[in-house]
Formats: sequence, C-alpha cells, structure tokens
Amino acid sequence: MLETEPLIQWPQPLIEILGFVAAFLSAGALGFRYAVLGRLQRSAAGDGGTDERALIAAAAACAAAFGLAGAMLGAGLLASRLPELAARRHLTVAELVFGSAPVTVQVGLVLVAIAGFALALAHKAPGWPLAAFGMIAGMLRAAFFGQWARLVNPMHELAGGMWTHLKVLSALWTTPYGYALIAKLCVVLGVVALGAWNWRRQKPRLGSVESALALRRSARTELVAASLVLAVTAILVSLPSPKPPLP
Repeated sequence: MLETEPLIQWPQPLIEILGFVAAFLSAGALGFRYAVLGRLQRSAAGDGGTDERALIAAAAACAAAFGLAGAMLGAGLLASRLPELAARRHLTVAELVFGSAPVTVQVGLVLVAIAGFALALAHKAPGWPLAAFGMIAGMLRAAFFGQWARLVNPMHELAGGMWTHLKVLSALWTTPYGYALIAKLCVVLGVVALGAWNWRRQKPRLGSVESALALRRSARTELVAASLVLAVTAILVSLPSPKPPLP
C-alpha cells in the first residue's frame, strides 16, 4: 500500500502562527500609533493637559514595546531559516546574507524596524518613521526585485485578504484548502460581529462599572476569536493551494 505524504508538514503551522503574531504585533503597533494616538495627540495639542499628554506618551511607549517584540520575533524566525536556505544554495550563512540582494535587503529592513521600535520606546523622534519604513518595506520587499507572486501572503497580512489562492470556486467545497478557508471565513465573520456589537451596543452604554465589565468580557471573547483566526490561517497557508482544472 502506497504511503501518501501528509498535507500539513509540522511544525510549519506553528511557525506560520509565530510569523503572523510577529507581523500583527508590529503592524498593530504602527496602526495604533498613527491611527489612534495621532488623533489624540492633535487633540491634546490644542486643549489637553499635562496628564493627558503623559498618558498618550505612556501608551505610545507600550505600543513601541509590542512592536519591538514583534520585530524581534520576526528577526528570530528569519535567523532560524537562514542556515537551511544557505545550505540549499551551497553557501555559508554569511555568504548568503551579504551575497544575495533579496536576503541582504530583508535582513537590513528587519534591523531597521528593530532600531525604529527601540528608538520609539526611548521616545526618540525618528523611531516611529523608521519602524514604519522597516516593517512595511520589509513585508513588501519582493516588489523591489519583481517577485510579484511573493507579495500575496505579505499583502494578506497587511490588508487581511481572504481569497488569495483559490483558483477555482469549486475548490472551496472539494479540497482541504477550501474547507480551511471556509472555517477561517466563519471565524472572521464572528470577529467582525463581535467588533460591531462592541461598537454599536456596548460602547454607547459605558458610564457604569457593569457596562465596562460587559465590554471587557465581550472584548476578551473577540480576542479569543481573533486568535482562532491566526490558528486557522496558519493551517491554511501550510496547505497546498488548489490546482486549476486541466483544460
């Protein structure tokens, strides 16, 4: 009896989860800094007091710490892959890092992101722009070398795309990849529903201890569901994408 190769190669899904966590920590920190704190800083500049500005600065430092953790995790994952990649090309790690332009750029941008978040944590002005450049350019680095197909997963991580590798609609209900995608979409729908519930029903009721506790419970459930999205996505990207039908 012929043995079939397993669809999922462990521990690849676990590595994918760590990669997503690293990307989302860094991207989330940047989004929080520029989309949330940016607006609060403009408001505080007008009529905000010293306490409000101190609170914003503390929140920015906390975001920088999360971003730095994500960037460091990403650097660790990259470092763990370099020996295998170098062995495939019959090179040393040093030869690979300094002799392959795509790898050199990737390592350099990771270091820029780490430096940027570290400077932001120390409340240095260049920190956040450097972190944003290193993180975003690092995820989209394949475009620098015309490797457009390699932009799919990074764009997925940045923009939350869901339909990237489904080449034919029937694969949605006839392949393991399609089953995993359906599971992911269902969990994503749950996250969206919980977020909408918090925004439309729970947030307007704030003002009492009971309503604050209810919002916290709902937000905790939303966080658990988001973690499930990461887990299912890690399995999804570990599965071979469906092949187009033969002509």
